[in-house]
Amino acid sequence: MKTDLSLQWTPTNIQTLLQNPQRLLQHAQWQTAIQQFGGLSGFYQYLQNLRLSERQLNLLTVITAHPKASVIEYCERLHIHAATFHRHQRDLWQTLSLQLTSEMPLKQAQQAPPARLKPQKRSQLPHPLTPLIGRSQEIAFIHNILQQSVRLITLTGIGGIGKTRLAIQLAHELEAEADQKVYFCSFVDIREPEAALLFLARQLAIPYNPQTDDLIDLLAEYFSEQSTILILDNLEHMLSIAPMLSTLLRQTASLKIITTSRIRLNLYGEHVLPIQSLSVADPQTQLAISDIDNFDSLRLFVSRAQAINPFFQVNQYTIAAIQRICHKLDGIPLAIEFAAGHCNHLTAEAIVIGLNKRFELLTNSTNDAEARHQTLYATLDWSYQLLEPETKYIFNHLGIFQAPWNLELTYPLFPQFSHDYIEQQMHLLVEHQFLKRVSINNVSAYMMLETIRDYAQQQLSSLQHIAAVQELIINYVYHYLQINPHTDSNKEQWIDQIQFYYPHIIQSLHWLDNAAYDHRLAEIVYAIIPYWLKKSYNKDGLDWCKKIIDTNNGQADLIYAKTLYHFSVFHGSYWNYVSDDVYILATYLETSIKIIQKYPDELLFLAEVYNRLAVIQSINNKDIAFNYWRKSLAIYKKYPMYIDIGRVYNNIGNLFRMGDRFEKSIYVYQKSINAFRLANDTHKLPIALGNYASGLLAVNRIDEALEALNEALAHTKANSDLQGMTLNLMYLYEVLQSTKRLDAAETIVEQAKANIKILRTKYFDHWINRAETQLAELRQQGF
Repeated sequence: MKTDLSLQWTPTNIQTLLQNPQRLLQHAQWQTAIQQFGGLSGFYQYLQNLRLSERQLNLLTVITAHPKASVIEYCERLHIHAATFHRHQRDLWQTLSLQLTSEMPLKQAQQAPPARLKPQKRSQLPHPLTPLIGRSQEIAFIHNILQQSVRLITLTGIGGIGKTRLAIQLAHELEAEADQKVYFCSFVDIREPEAALLFLARQLAIPYNPQTDDLIDLLAEYFSEQSTILILDNLEHMLSIAPMLSTLLRQTASLKIITTSRIRLNLYGEHVLPIQSLSVADPQTQLAISDIDNFDSLRLFVSRAQAINPFFQVNQYTIAAIQRICHKLDGIPLAIEFAAGHCNHLTAEAIVIGLNKRFELLTNSTNDAEARHQTLYATLDWSYQLLEPETKYIFNHLGIFQAPWNLELTYPLFPQFSHDYIEQQMHLLVEHQFLKRVSINNVSAYMMLETIRDYAQQQLSSLQHIAAVQELIINYVYHYLQINPHTDSNKEQWIDQIQFYYPHIIQSLHWLDNAAYDHRLAEIVYAIIPYWLKKSYNKDGLDWCKKIIDTNNGQADLIYAKTLYHFSVFHGSYWNYVSDDVYILATYLETSIKIIQKYPDELLFLAEVYNRLAVIQSINNKDIAFNYWRKSLAIYKKYPMYIDIGRVYNNIGNLFRMGDRFEKSIYVYQKSINAFRLANDTHKLPIALGNYASGLLAVNRIDEALEALNEALAHTKANSDLQGMTLNLMYLYEVLQSTKRLDAAETIVEQAKANIKILRTKYFDHWINRAETQLAELRQQGF
């Protein structure tokens, strides 16, 4: 840098005065000129009071604090590239040169020192260009606690959640109240904490001499003149000023401070208000257009979409897409605005599809957006870069979870860290709004918003070891199921536990399915079958059992045999049998029998397969079916297993009844009922009683049928078994309708319809329709 010795405010001379002042001050004319400012410190303070942008002031503060630093050091402190630094630096020198030349020519500087600026008490609140949508509850809450002598409030939340916009709205509402001043100051472009309060003083035009003045005392004196609310925006990157704010509050009784930050200040007396996402609608719920007003996220999208495209219409087609958009974007206002900004060239449905690559789609097309708000990715990255390296590492890996998870699932991901350290890092991520704590079925868990999870997965993808992370989860799930098997003694507790882990189990199955053959796939599927049966997840059970069957590489082990059996069970619950299905299912079950016969300890399961195969064969070959039922009964009677004996007899009774052999069916149903009574099983007993009543009705033994149905209904009511109760109501209707007791029959139909509404099933629709048609016809006939 070549020094210009001329007594002028050239960019070169200003740079010299800031970074190597002795080059000029060794000359008398420059010594005299700078002395008029009270020396170099006074000159630097004068520069701080010029009309500079926040970026320029931040750069000036860093350079005056570290005049001998290298370009690399400056870039690290300012978080910018070298080319950007040089461009900003040239801009600063040029601005200072123009303003100093205009406002303080050197010939005047030699005659008299500059006058101290007079304080100008002004709030200069930002004026938003669009109305605030939602947040009425948050605003009411803040107004309320401000009236309760709360003096420090921090609005926290993830980037883009709307903290700044809410703070600006608050500022305007609070300013409208009498007898108080409101000041708003944004620190978004301030990088050095030590520059923050100096920047605030400059915004308020408070004269400050660093050699003689205490900045806290000056601010305290300034705010003590009347009741004041100071709103400080974007503090998350300079939390070290928090103690100074505490000192300022203690010295100024008339001052209250509201801050926005992605993390709380952690000060005594601080009230934290987490700003949540805007309300979203379940995309599975069909909304009317008038329902939009009930969901702030939908209102925001429509408002921004119609601002950019006045021809954007909300109808029954677009509203469903808008629901999905807002739901996928977690109700985050900034993300929703980005998405709505595409409505001038994309349909709402196209935006839904585009969200599969949300970070490519969600950018700000306006020319005046802050750098950190130009893309959704940049908004999240701003917060991410505030984390320590190990916290980033843990956050990245947590993106592997597609559903809420607990600490037990977290520990295996980080074997190099202690449990205490992991818990500490999880707490930090919650504090930084990257994670949320939730309770699921009384299990304490963590979750990520879908948008944040996508960001974490991008970070994890860049590390190129996703498969290794997946393997850690698969191993945990596999071993968890091995040491926590389903048994008759723990089945209810086991179901509750699996309900929490179920999304991670399914996730592990998909990972294994996409890899080469792995025995763990079959073992996990087999272990989770009781859960599918209990929850009636028949489609899941059917699909995964089929995958095991299709990928079997010749193994004829017990797990494969039982998977073949359970495939037939899920198939029977999910599909109606057709001839091709019967052949395939019979083949599967016959293969299962051949394998199980090699395991002497599996006789009871063999009996169950015989029973299942008999049910399948009864469709086409009743003789073969009876033969398998005899084999099944022989095993069950050997132990004896009364519940299973009752089930087999009930199946045989059904076959007789469907073949119009009613007296034979009544005889066999009685055997089934007796077996269930011996087992004291009041859940399966009503089924047999209902079938028994149906057989009795067919031979006109009405009183006996009513007696059986009344007992069956009493049991189902005691068991709160709506499904079983509705089935027996169906049988009771048949009895009442056949005896022309229509009023009672209509009452039974209404009771059944009430149950069906609670059950939310279409299983009984055909019966309800038939019953209502029959009753209408009988009424027309005069009954």
